[in-house]
Amino acid sequence: MSNYTKLCLVFISMLAFAFFASCVSSGTTENNPVEDSAEFKVHDPPVFMLESTKKIPSDAISKQGTQYDFINAYHYDESFGLFAFGHKNRTGRAIPADSKSNSGINEEPGEPYIEAKPPTVTFVGDILLDRGTKDLYASKGFVGLFLDDGRLGSTDILMANLEFPFSNRGEPQDKTWVFRCNPKHIGFLSDMGIGVVSLGNNHSLDYGRDALLDTLDLLDLNDIAYVGAGRNLDDASNFRIFEVNGRKIAFLGASRVVPYVSWYAQKNRPGVFTTYDPAPLLERIRIASVEADYVVVYVHWGVEKESHPEGWQRTLAKRYIDAGASCVVGSHPHVLQGIEFYEGIPIIYSLGNFIWPDASKDTMTLDITFGDEIIVAVNPYTIKNLKTTIADGKDRERILEHLRDISFYVEIGGDGLVRQKQ
Repeated sequence: MSNYTKLCLVFISMLAFAFFASCVSSGTTENNPVEDSAEFKVHDPPVFMLESTKKIPSDAISKQGTQYDFINAYHYDESFGLFAFGHKNRTGRAIPADSKSNSGINEEPGEPYIEAKPPTVTFVGDILLDRGTKDLYASKGFVGLFLDDGRLGSTDILMANLEFPFSNRGEPQDKTWVFRCNPKHIGFLSDMGIGVVSLGNNHSLDYGRDALLDTLDLLDLNDIAYVGAGRNLDDASNFRIFEVNGRKIAFLGASRVVPYVSWYAQKNRPGVFTTYDPAPLLERIRIASVEADYVVVYVHWGVEKESHPEGWQRTLAKRYIDAGASCVVGSHPHVLQGIEFYEGIPIIYSLGNFIWPDASKDTMTLDITFGDEIIVAVNPYTIKNLKTTIADGKDRERILEHLRDISFYVEIGGDGLVRQKQ
């Protein structure tokens, strides 16, 4: 082959390479299934593609306005038989292909700029679908357990502490109280509108690891995110990111109440992410604060039936905030505990029970709006004969006054708005 022929071949190869690179960078190649898929588009940061024969429902992570952590979230695209997945601690958001923007901001040329509405996350405390509540749900459905004015359905994200596993497998552990619920009742969570649950508590393994794994699988199948427990330590300690109106909110869960060390999640063992040693949770908060605009820390802690937090709880909460938490929300005492602010960040020590086999109990929902400033509001509820309903009249004022009495340097208005005393 002559030198002239070799030179021509090299030149042609360079032109072909430049053309291919240009197509890839502009997203116009015919073999780019992420961009061309009619079902979803994945935006920055980039995702990688892997052939697989395993199928996951295509709507599993395609909810508009939701940011999912691709450490544990995979998207199967029926058109190409591929998984989209990301490197550990990287995220990608899946939105419908016909959606022009996921920011909530009007971006059409020539139209006025409209600022996106700040997202609101609503929190409730312990929920238990066992014993009396399970029977009531089985006989009367969700309306037998809960009645409100639709406000839970209007929030952007609803989070709860799931105080039981969904499973028919396993043996009861050697402890005073053990709970579980038949998986056929998983619709209860969807009925409530729950988007994320914390499993970081002292009941997730009441029937062993098999029951916990059943719960994780069921939550995945029903598109409900979980934190605080998992298939291994990475899964249990992982945060989940949701995006609402262009703002990213990371959720973390952990427990400082577990009955046995064997419940701790480990590298190759399912279990609970604990915070007896705060260092691992603090590290996860720091990482989440880099990847998200706001970080929610939902922690199971404290002393049952005590209306005031322990001193170590107040110290831990402040350490979480120093690490980057945007709010700290607690559960486990089964009663309401007070509220305080640290460096302008809200701490709610216990939300009490929300769905629970109680004859009578005071409870509440907590709304936190994440904008340029964090707005906190509480909404009193009562549990009477196992049914949770909005508190009104004297019950409402009594619960608000109780919260004022047990909180730290805060003002709680008649409208439920919570502010730090100046």
